[in-house]
Amino acid sequence: MQSGTQSLPGRRRQCLICRLPVFFDPPVCASGACRFKLHADIQAGHRCSVCLEGIKYSFCPDRECRRTLAEEAEKRTRVAEQEAAVRQFAVEARIDLIEVRMRLEGRWPAVDYVNRAVLPANERAVIRPSPERRLRLEEKLRALTREVAANPDGPTGDAPEPPGLSPARSMALLGCAACRGHCCMAGEDSAYLTAATLRRTLKANPKTSAEDVIAEYLSHVQTEAYQDSCIYHTAAGCSLPRAMRSDTCNRHFCRAMQRFIAAAEQAPAVQPTLAAAEKDGELYRLALLEESGLTLLHASPPRPPGG
Repeated sequence: MQSGTQSLPGRRRQCLICRLPVFFDPPVCASGACRFKLHADIQAGHRCSVCLEGIKYSFCPDRECRRTLAEEAEKRTRVAEQEAAVRQFAVEARIDLIEVRMRLEGRWPAVDYVNRAVLPANERAVIRPSPERRLRLEEKLRALTREVAANPDGPTGDAPEPPGLSPARSMALLGCAACRGHCCMAGEDSAYLTAATLRRTLKANPKTSAEDVIAEYLSHVQTEAYQDSCIYHTAAGCSLPRAMRSDTCNRHFCRAMQRFIAAAEQAPAVQPTLAAAEKDGELYRLALLEESGLTLLHASPPRPPGG
């Protein structure tokens, strides 16, 4: 018997998948196919991840297994919270270091900030979009125009310009500029566009044909865009006019910005805020947000293409 293995006295000695004799724990043979099937069954919820018994529902009815799973979930949560706290500490320390150095050098702004906001950071490189990306966008646009043609009087979504942005939300948009579009990543080659978006665009321009709208959207694809992000996501921001963007693009704020807005709207007045854009504990940008605008204080280079 090899060291590190355990026999299974008094327990089933058959592979859970192929039923061949096995003598070690877990009770699955050395076949890669059997091990893959066991893993797939667990991932699909067909087997308990603790006792490995087959189950009919998404959980094992055995009380001990359920207790073990709950403990594992609680442990994962604690680990995630601890890792987040470590990243937060690293970012705060980096901010303090930059602030001290800039103050000593006389380069710190005269306006002192009141709040700090830690935001996600877009750290991707800018590259040339492939022709395949443009083709996928065109296919998406044609599918949406067919949907619009089938239901021309359907919903058009919200107005592109939200009426009367509060000072807190206006400053939050400056925070988005410091982040540089981390949430744009999921836009990919469809830019969150929906039939409602195209329906709104067509109704705003009643003499425009569906082909004209497709051509207009394609004309706003630039020669460079952020890698692994929305096809319209450029170093200068979104290359689509706001009226042509989806409701998601015009309305969405990430959780960090939602927390910032909620706190700012409770305060008597919007205060200068130091916004730190970070990812995995690394500080990419530091900016001072004021009602008058954004002042970039620190910026790290983006990751190299393909990195």
